[in-house]
Amino acid sequence: MLQIQYNAPKEIHSFPLPRLFLSCHNLLISADCGLFHPITDANFSVIELIKIFLLGALSDFFVFVLASSFLWLYLLFISNSKYDKPYGYVILALLVGLLLYIKFGNTILNEYGGSLPEVVITFISIKTFFFCLLLFVPKYRKLIRFWLFCSVVFLYNLIIIQN
Repeated sequence: MLQIQYNAPKEIHSFPLPRLFLSCHNLLISADCGLFHPITDANFSVIELIKIFLLGALSDFFVFVLASSFLWLYLLFISNSKYDKPYGYVILALLVGLLLYIKFGNTILNEYGGSLPEVVITFISIKTFFFCLLLFVPKYRKLIRFWLFCSVVFLYNLIIIQN
């Protein structure tokens, strides 16, 4: 049977239930933007209001589940085991190879055109840069990982609010 070992840093476990905090934050922002907006001027019955809130809560729940899957994936790969020799160098070589292929190769991203290739190249460049930092500077690994986690939670909240 396959067993997955999860070795997250202790400072990430010290956050008080991040998913609960994010879901409550999302509900408060959604309620504030929807109910107390100055252009909200409508007359609904009590039954219509209940239907509106139930459908809105259902929609928000599914958006939260979809968006939290990316946060879950991020937290799944946060362990230090990938920085052990030779795994770290193999993963770094794959990231650099992927970056070079997307930058200089003819990929499907080029067919879409627009800003999609630049967005993907920027994302993979940032991911490769921070992977190099985490691989080659283990002394500051906890600090770098903490700020990466904070920036991911910030982006997650931003995307949820912009929904």
